[in-house]
Amino acid sequence: MSEPVQPTPGPNPTPIEPAAKVEPVAPVTLPDDHPLVKALAAQKDEIKRLKTVVDGSKTEAEKVADKLAEYEQKVSPLRRAPPAERLPRASPHH
Repeated sequence: MSEPVQPTPGPNPTPIEPAAKVEPVAPVTLPDDHPLVKALAAQKDEIKRLKTVVDGSKTEAEKVADKLAEYEQKVSPLRRAPPAERLPRASPHH
């Protein structure tokens, strides 16, 4: 069996330069009448319109499921808390 052939570097291999440091660039503010600003505003309006269409076409069961999901998000941190932190402390005067 023959040994695998190892590539040999050329007589003057090119040294690898370290990557140039890139300075952060401040965001550019465009005027309100710029075409990109107008397009972004139009897209946001379209998204809002589509969300209302989707919400309006949901069945009652879907609406209840959404409310339940919201409730679960609010309650889940309480479920992870130790029992002593879940309930208000009883007053010693009872």
